[in-house]
Formats: sequence, structure tokens, C-alpha cells
Amino acid sequence: MMDALGKTAKDYMKPVSEGGKGWTQTQAENYLKDVSAQGSALKKFTNRAVCFACHGTSISTTIDSQYLDGSGKLLGRSKILGN
Repeated sequence: MMDALGKTAKDYMKPVSEGGKGWTQTQAENYLKDVSAQGSALKKFTNRAVCFACHGTSISTTIDSQYLDGSGKLLGRSKILGN
């Protein structure tokens, strides 16, 4: 499982000092699977996150720049496409 930023459960399980959230495996997996109204369905593989990772900048004009690479594309796009 990977979100639209290209992060996996393993990434979220890393300590905060290493860029993670310090979550347990269960917490990370639950976060990635959450498609509830309270969750962010767009950034998860379930409920079209992969589509949003590649096409998000053409769908929305209000994407926070911290989630974009230098070319204006979402950070997870290259991981999902493998380039």
C-alpha cells in the first residue's frame, strides 16, 4: 500500500526524527486504508489515490506546494510510475 505521496506504512512507522510519524504497523495500515469521511480518501490507494497522485495537479489548483516536486507534480507520482 502506498499513498499519493509515495509513502508506505513502513515510512509512517519511522521515528519522527527520521521523517516518519512513529506509528505502529497497525496505526500506519489503518491510516492508509481509511476512506471514511474523516480520512483523506484522495491520498490513499483505495478510492482513487493513485489517480490523484498522477493527475492531481490537473484536477485541483489548491494543492499545497509542500506536496509538489520542482516540476509542479505531486511527490508520489515518480514512485508510483517507477521513474
